[in-house]
Amino acid sequence: MDEIEFMLSDIMFIRDGELILHMQMETVNDKFTQLVVNDAASQAEAQAHGPVYEETRFGQTVMIFDGVDRAVLEPFGKLSTPTLSDLFVALMQRPTANPEPAQ
Repeated sequence: MDEIEFMLSDIMFIRDGELILHMQMETVNDKFTQLVVNDAASQAEAQAHGPVYEETRFGQTVMIFDGVDRAVLEPFGKLSTPTLSDLFVALMQRPTANPEPAQ
């Protein structure tokens, strides 16, 4: 996905038959923020702002936030816009709204 990101005008993610994201590419930067956390104290403080996704990669904690002001997150580490592939993983791993029926 990352190779064609620049060509897209809109994105849609569908999970379990439900549309979970539909927006223009130009608004992704305004809505989603990726944070690479500086340290454990910053991690705990950043978690209070409700990341939609969190993962430790190569000894660094990476969080993705939906709708959190970048100025609020800036003290906790390095900010960027998540790639579409990172955003896809983050949103697809959220708990599903349509759980499997009990058998």
